[in-house]
Amino acid sequence: QGRNHSTSEQLNDFVGPNPQLFTRTTDSRSSSRSFDVSGSYTRTFEGQRRREWSVLAQHLRNQSLQPYNLDQYDNRATPSGLPSYQETSRNEPRSLETTLQTDYAHPLGERRTLEAGAKAILRRALSDYQIDTLRGETGPFQRDLRRSNGFDYTQNIAAGYSSYTYTTKNRYTLKGGLRYEHTFIDASTREGGNLGVANYGVLVPSLNASKTIKGTTLKLG
Repeated sequence: QGRNHSTSEQLNDFVGPNPQLFTRTTDSRSSSRSFDVSGSYTRTFEGQRRREWSVLAQHLRNQSLQPYNLDQYDNRATPSGLPSYQETSRNEPRSLETTLQTDYAHPLGERRTLEAGAKAILRRALSDYQIDTLRGETGPFQRDLRRSNGFDYTQNIAAGYSSYTYTTKNRYTLKGGLRYEHTFIDASTREGGNLGVANYGVLVPSLNASKTIKGTTLKLG
């Protein structure tokens, strides 16, 4: 959890055909809360030293609040009297991420191992930002629709993978694998609706070789 508070003062002096002088004071605050929780489980099998099954789960959450207040004083080098323009904003970004993963390794004799696994990552990011303005010294604030919006972004990734490892008699290790993952995306704004971001899939093959010589391991991938 964290908090921050800052104030600033800005003098603007425009020269030219339409000179303008005004001062702006801004009061900004921010606070955030985040937490994550995770757990894992690993099972080994007696008498089979390379056989193993594991499960992992993790969840992260973050929520922030970032408001500010702005006052503008026309034709003044320093803030005084009542402001001629006021602006207030409230921004609430949030993010969530959940990861689920399972892996299994099965020995096939002394020199061969088959591995397989699956992983899912579920992400969501949201932002709701609103800006209200007031011109003049009195009156109600009005929502600035051009600068206010909401954003909702979801990204879910599902992956499956497998590999085969073979170690030769003279201790060369060869490992080949294949991984496929598919990404599902849904993105939208409050004003514009769905943004039409396409889903996509990726197929990734891999091949690795390694050799240990007098305590030094050489790898090629």
